[in-house]
Amino acid sequence: MHENGWYYNACPNPNCGKKLNMNTGGYDCTKHGVVDPIQKYILKFDIEDNTATARASAFEEVASTLMKKRWN
Repeated sequence: MHENGWYYNACPNPNCGKKLNMNTGGYDCTKHGVVDPIQKYILKFDIEDNTATARASAFEEVASTLMKKRWN
């Protein structure tokens, strides 16, 4: 697993979940403006065989399944 963290700040609006950018007014969603963030899992890892290595990311739903644990 990569060391860039295991969660990200996401938009709390249903069916959005976009990663938020921090600005002087708080956290900003490109779709919904300034919002109060929620945290969601992101797992980053390498998949490799004897011919190549690929970087992969598993977001909230898949990450929760892999870890057998929900964020809340």
